[in-house]
Amino acid sequence: MTDETHLRFACLDPDVRRPARKHPTDAGVDIYANETVTIPPFSAARVRTGLMFDIRPDFMLLAKPKSGSDFLLGAGVIDPGYQGEILIKVVNYTPAP
Repeated sequence: MTDETHLRFACLDPDVRRPARKHPTDAGVDIYANETVTIPPFSAARVRTGLMFDIRPDFMLLAKPKSGSDFLLGAGVIDPGYQGEILIKVVNYTPAP
């Protein structure tokens, strides 16, 4: 496990982009997809991050979209007991071009 940004996490793949704050004053860290996914219009997909987090018993992680995103995320709470890879549900709500 690595301890950056005061979060303990493990990368499941050596090429995983590590969680990071884009700006020092950001409230949370950005995480990124670990795969290329094409999501058809008005569809959803679960996207792999390649990350696992070690969450302290008195904390939780909250996955939320950032402002300016042109997609929807299935935001939610990640409890300390969850030990698997973080998957993010991404919804493409735009019509076909």
